[in-house]
Amino acid sequence: MTSVDARFVARLFPAQVSVAIATEQMFEMPLLAGESALIEGAVAKRRREFAGGRNAARAALDALGFAPMPILRRDARAPAWPEGAVGSITHCADFVCAVAARSSRFVSLGIDAERAQRMEAGLAELVCREDEFSHFAELPAIDGVDWAAIAFSAKEAAYKCLSFMLDAILDFRDVSLRFAAADNRRAGRFQIDACARCPELETAGLIGRWAVTGTMILSSAYICKGRVVDAPGLEPGTR
Repeated sequence: MTSVDARFVARLFPAQVSVAIATEQMFEMPLLAGESALIEGAVAKRRREFAGGRNAARAALDALGFAPMPILRRDARAPAWPEGAVGSITHCADFVCAVAARSSRFVSLGIDAERAQRMEAGLAELVCREDEFSHFAELPAIDGVDWAAIAFSAKEAAYKCLSFMLDAILDFRDVSLRFAAADNRRAGRFQIDACARCPELETAGLIGRWAVTGTMILSSAYICKGRVVDAPGLEPGTR
């Protein structure tokens, strides 16, 4: 589906974040104790996707010096990362990617990948708020996708990043995002503008980035500890 590699994804995060993309071998590697129970009864496609994600997560953690261990699930169904680590996993067709970092440097991470395509109007209205549509009208057009589709991916990444501090699952329309695009219109940044149900999210310090390739929309979100660490980025000339 895509030629996106780990170096491309890494440019959406600070250097201290480890990135691993599932290889064919990772999809076939066995799961560790307790992980199989999390997908008991799932169809073959879902089991393969899950295995790729968990084994990619272990590869990302290995690069940080963590020993292999099961990655189970928190109450909110998000992966339970080992003590001392934070991370996120995304699946999009045959593209499965995991990111991880030390919790001494980051509060949380979020990553999302979606197909690069335009969103149907009815679905866009379920994802975006009126103020976001007004905002999109002020942004440059991007070939092959629209801002609603980018917002969908960005909100997925942001919600993963913020899941540790949420008491309830947010609806897409609960949060309003604002975007900035690079001169090349293929990458940029985003931030939370408002969240009526959870005002604390407006000051959570979340940093968001997005990029569009020929086949995919990729979004990252992260909250740093202490001094804000910015990513190398893919968007020279962001405005």
